[in-house]
Order: sequence, then C-alpha cells, then structure tokens
Amino acid sequence: MRYTALILKGYKRFGLNQIQSFTIQPTEAVQLILGTNGSGKSSLLHELTPLPGSPADYSKDGSKEIHILDQGHHYVLKSDFSLKQPHSFRKDGGKELNPGGTATVQKELVRQAFGVTPETHALALGAERFTSMGPTRRREWFTMLSDVNYDYAITVYNRLKEEWRNVSGALKLDRRQLVLEQAKVITQEEQARLDAEVRDLHKELTRLIELRAPLERSVGEIDAGRRERERELHAMSRQLLAMRVQAPVDPVGADGTPPKKLTFEGTDGVDRHIEAIRSSITGQEAVLTRCVTEHEKIRETVEILRRRGTDDLNTLRSRIRRAQEQRQQLLKARRLGLEGFDAAAAMQSFQSIAETLSEKLAEMPANEEGLFSSIRLKDRREQLLKLKEAGTRGNRQLAQLQARKQHAEQHRAHGSVTCPKCRHVFTQGVGAETLQQLEKEIAASVETLASLEKEVTKAEQSVATIQAYGDLYREIIQITRMASALEPFWDHLAQTNALKVAPAKVIGMLALLGEDLRLEVKAAEQDAEIGKVKELLVQSERLGDATLGETSQKLRESERTIEALTRALAAARRCLGEFVQYRRKLADAIALSARIDAACREFENLTHEQVEMLWRASIHACIRHVQSTLSRKEEILANLNQQKAIVANLEQTILRRSLEEEALAAAMRELSPTDGLIAQGLLGFIRIFTRQMNQLISRVWVYPLEVVPCGTTTEKGAGLDYRFPLRVGSEGDIKEDVSDGSDGMLEIIDLAFRVVGLKCLHLDDGPLLLDEWGATFDAGHRSNAINTIRHIMETWPFSQLFLISHYAATYGAFSNVQTCVLDARNIAVPKVYNTHVTMT
Repeated sequence: MRYTALILKGYKRFGLNQIQSFTIQPTEAVQLILGTNGSGKSSLLHELTPLPGSPADYSKDGSKEIHILDQGHHYVLKSDFSLKQPHSFRKDGGKELNPGGTATVQKELVRQAFGVTPETHALALGAERFTSMGPTRRREWFTMLSDVNYDYAITVYNRLKEEWRNVSGALKLDRRQLVLEQAKVITQEEQARLDAEVRDLHKELTRLIELRAPLERSVGEIDAGRRERERELHAMSRQLLAMRVQAPVDPVGADGTPPKKLTFEGTDGVDRHIEAIRSSITGQEAVLTRCVTEHEKIRETVEILRRRGTDDLNTLRSRIRRAQEQRQQLLKARRLGLEGFDAAAAMQSFQSIAETLSEKLAEMPANEEGLFSSIRLKDRREQLLKLKEAGTRGNRQLAQLQARKQHAEQHRAHGSVTCPKCRHVFTQGVGAETLQQLEKEIAASVETLASLEKEVTKAEQSVATIQAYGDLYREIIQITRMASALEPFWDHLAQTNALKVAPAKVIGMLALLGEDLRLEVKAAEQDAEIGKVKELLVQSERLGDATLGETSQKLRESERTIEALTRALAAARRCLGEFVQYRRKLADAIALSARIDAACREFENLTHEQVEMLWRASIHACIRHVQSTLSRKEEILANLNQQKAIVANLEQTILRRSLEEEALAAAMRELSPTDGLIAQGLLGFIRIFTRQMNQLISRVWVYPLEVVPCGTTTEKGAGLDYRFPLRVGSEGDIKEDVSDGSDGMLEIIDLAFRVVGLKCLHLDDGPLLLDEWGATFDAGHRSNAINTIRHIMETWPFSQLFLISHYAATYGAFSNVQTCVLDARNIAVPKVYNTHVTMT
C-alpha cells in the first residue's frame, strides 16, 4: 500500500503558518517532514491514513483527500465537511462505494480494503506504546496479533479449576453431613416398637370415632340457657303468686237469689257467665229503649198541647185561611210579577248589588242605534289610522316646502355675481313670484294639517267613548253573573233588550224588583206560618180529647220508670266489666302457668342436653389427644424415613461428586497453562514475538538488551501475567518489567513492538511512520538506529518511510529523499525541498 497524494483544505492544525490548502504527492520511498515546533508535523503524520478525517480538525468548508495505490488498484478517499454526506470511497474511478457518506461505513470500507483501523493506526503512529501498556491492554494486543485466541482456553481452564474447587469442597461437606445424618437414624428395635404403638393408636382412634357424635351446641351455651330458664321460672312464679286472681261477687243470682260468691275452674265457665250477663243487659236495653220511645211520644204530645193552648180545631182552621188570604194579597201587590225567585237568596243578592249596579247603569248611555258596537269601534280605529298617516304625509310635505323656501331666501340674500372675464352679471336665487307661490302652498298645508288634527282628535274621542262604553257594559255583565239568584230578572232584561236601549229605565225596574222581593219575603213568611198551623192541626186531630194535665202525669211516670231501668242497666254493665276484667286476669294466670310448665320442661331438656354434650365433648377431647399422639409418632416415623432417604441421597451425591472431581482434575491437567495445551500454544507465540523483537533490538543496542517472555500468575486462577521482564547487560540484570527501562530502552522496545506487530497484522506492506524517533539515543545508538531503519526499509516490505527528525545526521543517511518543510524557521533545511508539495 502506497500513498500517492494527500490534499488537506481548511486543516486547523496548520494554523501556525496559516496554511489553508496543503497538497503532497510523494514519489520517493523516503519522505522527510521538517518544520519548527508546533508547525503541524505530527498532525500531518496523523492524517497519513485512509481513515476519514475528524470534523473537529477542519473548518466548516474543509476537506481531506488521499490517493492510495494498493495491489494494482487506485483508491481515492475523500472527506468534504461542507457536504451533508461528507465521506466518499472510490476504487479505480468506479462508482461510489459509500453512497450514504457516513463515517461508520467509511471506516468499515477502509478496514476491508486495507486492514487499517483506528487501533492499528495508533500503533503505526507510535501512540500505542508497549512499554506503557498495562497487563490488560497487552493481553488485548497479543490477542489481536495472534492468529489463535487463547483467552477462551484460559477462561475454560479457570472455570474448570473453580468448578474442581467447588466440587472438592462440596464433597468434604457431604461426607461430614453424611456422618451427622447417619447419627440421627434410630435402631430397628426402636422403629418396630414405634410401629406397634402407631397401630394401637389407630385402633383406639377408630373406636372413639365410632362413639363420636357432633357437638350441636357448646356446653357453655347450654349452661347459659339453663340458667336463663331458671331465672325465668323464679320470676314467673313470683308473678303468679302476686296475681291472686278471685272471681267478683254476683250482685243478682240467675234466679233472683241474693248476691253470692262464684268460683270457676276455667275461662269457659267465666265466658258462659259473661254471656248470661250480656243477655240480661240486652233484654234490659230493649225494655229501656221501648220506654224511652213511649216517653218521647208523650213528651211530643205535651209539647203539642202546650202550643195549641186553648184553641180548638175550628180556630186553627180559621188561622190557616187568614194566612193564605194575606199571602195572596202580598203576591198580587208585586209590580213586575216575575216568578221563579228564591225569596231569601234573591233578596240577599239584590241587597249586595243594587247600589253598585244603579251607579253603573246611571253612567251607561243608551245604545239603541248601535253607536257603541265593536264594528263601529273597528271603523273608527281604521279612520284614525288613515288620518294619522295623512297627517304624517302632510308634515313631510310641509317640511319640504319650508326647506325650499329657506334655500331660496338664502340664495336671494347673496345678491348678484359678476364674471371677472366677460363682466356678465349673474343673479342667484329665484324670483318673487316663486317665493309667493311657496308661501301659499305652505299656508295651504298648514291649514290642511290643522283640519286633519281636529279630525284626529274627534276620532280619538269617538274611539275612547266606545271603549269606555264596552268596559262599563262588561262590568255590568260581570255583576249580573255574580248574582245568579236574580236570574229571572236578568232573563227579563235580555228579552226586553232594556239594558242596551234604555239603561236609565233599568234603574227604575231595579227599584221595582226590590219592592217585589220584599213582598215575596213576606209571602214566604206567611207560607211558613201556614205550614206550622197545618202541622198543629193534624197533630190535634190525632190526639183527640187528650188533656194537658193527664198527659203530663203520664210523662212523669214514664221518667221514673226510665230512671229505674237505667240504674239496673248500669249495675249490670258494671258487673259485666268486673267479670270481663276477671276473665282477662284468669286467662293471664292460666297462660303464665302454661309458660311455667313449658319453662320447666325446657329446663329439664337443657339439663339432659348439657349432660349429653359433656359426654360428647369428653369423647372429642379423647379423640384430639389420641390424634395428637398419633400425629407425633407418625411424624417421627416420617422423619425417620425421610432421614433414611437423606442418607441414601448423600451417599449417591458423594459417589457422583467423587467421579466429577476426578474428571475435572484430569481436564485441568490436560489444559494447564503451565505444562498443558495453553502453555504450548499462547506462550509459544509470545516467545516467537519477543524473539523477533530482540533481533531488532540487537541491531541497535550496543550492549545486551533482551525482552523476556511473560510468565503465569495464580492470583485469579492460572493465567498469563503479561509482565515482560527486561534482561540488561551481560551480567543478566533482570528488571521486573520493560516499563522499568530507561527512555532510550523504552523507545527501541516500542519500535520493535510496533514493527513486529505491523508484520503480524499484515500491515508491513504500507508506510512506516516515525515521529522524531531516536531523540533519546546517544550518538552511538543513534548511528545504529539509522542503519537499522535503512535495513528495515531495504529488507522489510514497507513501501514508504515518513520520517520526522531535527537531526541532519539522521535524514542525511538516506538517499533519494523528498523533503517537506512546513515552516523553515529555527531549523536547518536542505537546499531542495517542497518540490512535491503545494501550500497556500
């Protein structure tokens, strides 16, 4: 792989000498890069790679382009940061291999085409120093450099060793546990005795279960109920003693015997006695009712005789005739002669409305010709509306005429106007005739409007009069509806149409109606008197010749009889109440006695139930005790069987783990990194690698200097420690690690690691990059170093050498050198330089 051109634009690390565009096209194998400190020599060396540039190192419109010749193919790789897709990869001028322009794809294409990655580029630059690496980083590099990865084998070995330790430890624990578990197993005799006890307990439990009955209630609950019944019995007994039920004394025997004390065995006898008393009371009430009826008739007869006084039947008939004649005279005296009134109700209604109705009728005008009809009201309203519309039009016309007159007068007031050019005189406004005509029209309009205003006022008065008549008429009709008792009179007014034709006449008719109603009220009074006298006449005819004295004597005797019957009935009812109360008390006592008997039976039942539950509870307690004992012994047997299973399982486990321990030990011996396959493989590669490093070191170093291959460690399992001791001098002085050497030693060791590493990575066919290498060497070692570099370029496959150095002796040893000078200040430069470089 050979770099044929590198083009950098907007590269920030050339800022010291203000280089905006840089192009180098090397044609010789050895390329020398010179420049003062900070001029960007190392940065230029860093960009000599097919890897894409970093946007942080370039301006926004910066770019990097590198041309590479490899195995007969020409590659052009670009990174233009002014584009959205900055990266490009083309081979032999063909199509774009990175159409997306992403850095990730660009790096992958570089890796596939050239085998270059950021890690290998760091190694080629010398940024990855073997002497400053830690063991982990060295392991990573040797894993990368070696064709075979032995890390997996070492990991497997460590896992085998860890598993062997675990199995060995577990085996020791299992054997110790086996001894402990075997000590817990009882003898055969003890187990046989325990089995016999379990069988006996099963038989006993079966017998108890056959005797078992469910506990329907707890003994405590039954005992509480029993005590409660006992308290109830005591309370009911005291209550029964306190009743002391005794039958009342019978005031009159069934056969009229004197009062006696009765006894009854039950409520049936009391019920029969009560029924007898009720039958007696019913008979007495019937007799009393009959006597009261006769007494009422006698009292009415006495009342009739008192009202009749000394009048006989003929006198009563004469009174009836006189009253009838007076009634006829009153009815004939009526002026209107209307029928159908209820005199009292009509008189009451008349008195309530007469005054108000008379006032309304006095205000109401006659409407004989229909002057106040609804049709006339509608016509008047339409006429009024038309008059108002005509008035509106007239006012609008008058306003127009007045405006025309005012406009004409304003023009007339301005006089005449003379034209300044032709001196013609113009007269503004109108003539006097026009003004006079306007004044006449205005006067006519005013007169017409005044006439319309009078007609509007007249029409409004007419509408108001008709509306007032309608309101008054409705009020009168409402009054007539309120006085429905005077309906015959209202019907008479409707038939004669007097209310509309002559309202004033109705006032007189209303006065006549009042007089007629007063006469009808008096006639009604005569009717009532006639009815009373007729009733008295009928009663007198029925009594015949009875006198007031005899009838009064019968009334007093009837009152004494009723009084005696009432006293007897009251005594019988009192006796009935006493026996009813006695019957209730007797029933309560009998019911209480029945409750006492029931409580006694329940108390006895509870006592038997308590005894039964105590027996059942004892059986249950025995069952629980036997079950508990049986459970413990069966648990012991189960534990014994389980213990035997544990012992057998431990024995099997010990046998299996013994076989595993032997197998793991054999695998460890075969894979051991000390004397097994790992040691034979990975350490062999490291020994070859260090031997090649030592060959390169020996060409430079003037005294013996040798890198010793790394050894093994047992800190975290067997493995390589990746610490490379350094043997210095002929005495064999051993330093613990190469990092303990001097600066010059470190520099030559790092170069040897770099060159051999690039060879292992198959990158030794590309350029060799040296950045001021050998700066720490003395003159003798520097001379050897120059010869070694020349030897490497002549014998190794490296295609180019890019060298940065400040020593003329270093770069002067090479022939056919192309020199690139970035900044000539403070340095010695050859006569010819930058022939292949363009900088702006």
